[in-house]
Amino acid sequence: MSTTLARVGQVLAIGAGRCLLGVGATHYILRAAELTLLGWLLAGLSDAASGVAALGVFRVAPTFLFGALAGDLVDRFSPRTMLRLAQVALVVSTGGVLLLLSLGQLSIWHTYLAAFLSGVGYTGDFSARRAWLSSVLPAPMLVTGIAVDITSLTGSMLVGPAVAGLALAWVGPAGAYVGMVLLVLLAMVLVARLPVPADVPARRLAARAISSWQAVRAILADRRMRAVLLITVIANTVGFPFNFLLPVVARDTLQVGPLQYGLLSSAIGVGALISSILLTGLQTRFALRTFLAGTLLFMTGITALGLSRSYSLSLLVMLAYGLGFSGFAAMQIATTLRAAPPALRGRAMGGVALAIGLQPIGVVGLGALADTIGASPAVAVFGAVGMGLVITVGLAMRLWREEVEWAEEDEL
Repeated sequence: MSTTLARVGQVLAIGAGRCLLGVGATHYILRAAELTLLGWLLAGLSDAASGVAALGVFRVAPTFLFGALAGDLVDRFSPRTMLRLAQVALVVSTGGVLLLLSLGQLSIWHTYLAAFLSGVGYTGDFSARRAWLSSVLPAPMLVTGIAVDITSLTGSMLVGPAVAGLALAWVGPAGAYVGMVLLVLLAMVLVARLPVPADVPARRLAARAISSWQAVRAILADRRMRAVLLITVIANTVGFPFNFLLPVVARDTLQVGPLQYGLLSSAIGVGALISSILLTGLQTRFALRTFLAGTLLFMTGITALGLSRSYSLSLLVMLAYGLGFSGFAAMQIATTLRAAPPALRGRAMGGVALAIGLQPIGVVGLGALADTIGASPAVAVFGAVGMGLVITVGLAMRLWREEVEWAEEDEL
């Protein structure tokens, strides 16, 4: 424990790293709260499960459309520019919903547009902020830094939905979105204070000397990157789409209101927060095994949620889901940033973003299946398929017998 705390302390002692982690924490709270708010608003505007699930298509579509481009621009230009553009999209999204709610004019297509604009913002953040973080943290600190970042993410999964549920119940959607706009403005102030990383000029020159095709070949030549990309595709096509049906499962199967729905989402954050704290002391050589185990655990949680008819049991299932999610999320990013050369880190993250962007395929399929057999049975089917695919990949690539060598030592 003392070693873990020392690692975290060294990461937080670096001012630029601390500020970037603060920006990430703010963005994560925004994202978690917005997913809860838009999901509940849309559930009230549309009775069709597929209509609610379609929110996921618009939320993730920018990741597929612009993820690779964002990564390329981060390598060739300044991550600050990309991060500022991302925050402009978030301001427009949250401010637009607040205005429409105030006027009483919010409609289904407005929620889809807001989700799309937010997706544009988070796509830019995904590549820019993490590549920036890899520039300001020494290599031996990177895994710990990413684990701290994921701790913020998982903490937001606890705080964001609960606060959003309380806000819906106490001050209504418009009041909740006032807080959303203020959070975006706070993140913009933090980014404005950050200096441009010292290695940006050298990275620009190196990145511009490598063609897009050469970058793709270099990334796919690494076994670690192939494993990350393949499991990321599985997780996003048959795993994560369940999040967009969670409001329907809460309302129709578990028969609970907005506060209980918010707590159900927060249970994910509790498990994920516990897991992410433990991961801060993880050494890199365990990365792929942790990535595989975490993915399998959250797929099991999704399957169990689809089968559950008890609210209390569903809370425990979402806790287990959160435990697995942190292992997946932290090791996905840490493995990518450690495996890719500095000049390709933005594009490597863009490749991961592209894999994440395939999620709408799963969202559409899950929504269609939910309209046919019901939301909960559809979630159970997708979760079971995901479990089978993850096990198959793990066996085929022998990830449980991982032997990974890194360019730098893990120990500080």
